[in-house]
Amino acid sequence: MLTFRRVSRPAPGVGFALLLTLLAAWFAAVTLRDAVEATVIEGFSEWGIASGLALWMAAILTLLLIAGWNSPPRLARVLADLAWLGILFEALMAVGGLPLAILSPSLAEYQSFIRPLAAWSLSAWFLVAVWRLGENLWRERPSFAGLRVLAVVLVPLLVVPAQSVVFGPTTPRTNADIWSLSRQAYTWAAPANTAASAEEPGGGEPSVDIEDVFARQGALLAATLGAVRPTAGNESQLYFLGAAPDAAQDVFAREVNSVKALFDSRFGTRGHSAILINSYETLHTVPLASASNLKTALKAFGGVMDRDRDVLMLFITTHGAKGILSVDLPGFPLNPITPDSLAAALDDSGIRNRVLIISACHSGSFIPRLATPHTLIMTAASAERTSFGCANGREWTYFGDALFNHALREETSFVKAFAKAEVLIKYWEYWRIFLKPSEPQISTGPEIVKLLDPMEESWKAKQPVPDQ
Repeated sequence: MLTFRRVSRPAPGVGFALLLTLLAAWFAAVTLRDAVEATVIEGFSEWGIASGLALWMAAILTLLLIAGWNSPPRLARVLADLAWLGILFEALMAVGGLPLAILSPSLAEYQSFIRPLAAWSLSAWFLVAVWRLGENLWRERPSFAGLRVLAVVLVPLLVVPAQSVVFGPTTPRTNADIWSLSRQAYTWAAPANTAASAEEPGGGEPSVDIEDVFARQGALLAATLGAVRPTAGNESQLYFLGAAPDAAQDVFAREVNSVKALFDSRFGTRGHSAILINSYETLHTVPLASASNLKTALKAFGGVMDRDRDVLMLFITTHGAKGILSVDLPGFPLNPITPDSLAAALDDSGIRNRVLIISACHSGSFIPRLATPHTLIMTAASAERTSFGCANGREWTYFGDALFNHALREETSFVKAFAKAEVLIKYWEYWRIFLKPSEPQISTGPEIVKLLDPMEESWKAKQPVPDQ
């Protein structure tokens, strides 16, 4: 199989125990390859296990459908051979990844070319080897065997996005399916079309003048924050500040815009709201969602808010790890947000009454540092769990969909809305196999509840009466 040699006659059948052993060995090879690419291992991903099983089961089921049920010994042998091919493929990926991991700093300029080339070369070998495998199963009609097995391999590759079983700080966060590989190859071959391909999920990054973008931040912040008006009258006012600091998936930018629109229309924040976004599409229209811009924005909000009666709603949607919120825009040197840095920015702003909503994996790790009697905190996951729905093309993350798109369209109470969203998220996760519960968290300060109760009743009274 490694050298494409044709098998002269069908090999003897194999038993279930050997098939199971080969499947376990294949998963071990997958994990080894991921560990090599991760360099420093941070944890395991149930998404990787799910995608691996989905790929494997899709191949087996397609083989069963094509071969029929009347030749189990020969089919079992082909399944064993398929497992061996998978092991060889992953072992070659791991061995090939070693020099890339060692030489990564010196090869940084060529990464966009080397990785797709290596992936496509190994995939080409894999497809030719499977072609030979098909001739062993359907020897009576060899002219169709290769095409049939080619379909077996291509269908799972096209429909099942690959995720890493083992992940680390260097593990790419985007789906590495065959479509994203083709987009990367196109971006490298046609740099003039880079900006257009960047608009698609998984595309390349456009060429931008980083210094010019940073130079524009002062004017963008002044225009955005200058539109935030101070409180009029004697009633408590809710202010909204949203941030989408990770450009890896477009769902974050889409979600923060939708949440702002919801709060402007339903909770009276129009004229008292602003957003920060990391995206190539908004570089010249919206301030970057950097840690420093967030600190500046909080300071500006604190300057127009009434310290005693007004409330700030801060919503951050991004990727996360324990004690870290990702701030990423490829090509831009940006610092992550940590519990200490966020707490310091909030304290420096002078804003006392806070509703903090953080939609990110492991976001519960921020609660101990940010909790105060005047703070309500809601997070998409516990400190030890991941949240879900961070993918290109989606309108909402799971947490954002449940809390904002569902619960807060019905409730004006943040605590009641969280309770409804928590039930809905558990339902969604229960019916999606391999998803460990994200365990959304809430921390309720007694003083903020006293302030929010009359505000929530006022919002409720202002909502239009539904048609009977």
